Amino acid sequence: MKLFSSIKKYLTDMRTAKYDKFILLGFIWIWLISMLDHYATIKLQHDILENEKNPLGTFLINIDSGSVALFMTVKMICLWFIACIIISIYQENKVRAYLCIVALGVCQLLLLLYFIWGHHLL
Repeated sequence: MKLFSSIKKYLTDMRTAKYDKFILLGFIWIWLISMLDHYATIKLQHDILENEKNPLGTFLINIDSGSVALFMTVKMICLWFIACIIISIYQENKVRAYLCIVALGVCQLLLLLYFIWGHHLL
């Protein structure tokens, strides 16, 4: 029962909370680049094993008989997990949450740059 009351309190707090614009924009940036990554992976799934550099991604694609469905599911779960961690950090220490969102945003920027110019580097 305690779990349900905690979830109910969390959802009620979310409705009445004033959102931090910096964190919100950071999440939007991360989400947009993640969606671009998901789209590209699904669109190019026919030759993803030739181009995928992530060993965990390659492993998940192989155990799913060449489909990217499991890989994309795990990536999305991880994205939600990271969002929950950043929100938890934000509740304890806003500065640390800002640092985390900036670090993740920079990683997403590097991923975007890799999408654009990465094929020239290989």
